[in-house]
Amino acid sequence: MFLPRFVTCVTFLLVFCACQAQKSGATALAGKEAPQTEAHSPDVSKAKKMDWTQIPVIQTQDSIGPRTRKGKLKIRFESNNPDTTPEQMVVLGKSELKRKASNMNGTLVYLIDSRINISYGELPSIEMMAEVY
Repeated sequence: MFLPRFVTCVTFLLVFCACQAQKSGATALAGKEAPQTEAHSPDVSKAKKMDWTQIPVIQTQDSIGPRTRKGKLKIRFESNNPDTTPEQMVVLGKSELKRKASNMNGTLVYLIDSRINISYGELPSIEMMAEVY
């Protein structure tokens, strides 16, 4: 009773290993190593994302060029520090736009609109609208 299950499992493993070796082009039973080709390298299957710090944020449409638009972004960023200056809010808002653009695999951010809200007694916030290319 135990022997047929064992034979079935061993047979399955041998067939599975042979199929995997055939897919990768390697001959595991012969002891030969398959040459690494670009199609089978593990780096090709991963989608390359651009580093979000390298994405430029522009405010004029002249430097967009012939790029395809990937979508629109609208963010609202609220600072935890009530003493944050408007210049710091713009820098923080742009970095948030860059992060979201890198998730969309964007290479350029065109800033459409930016509003800073600094009310007395409230935390400063910024709202930005942009297009990702």
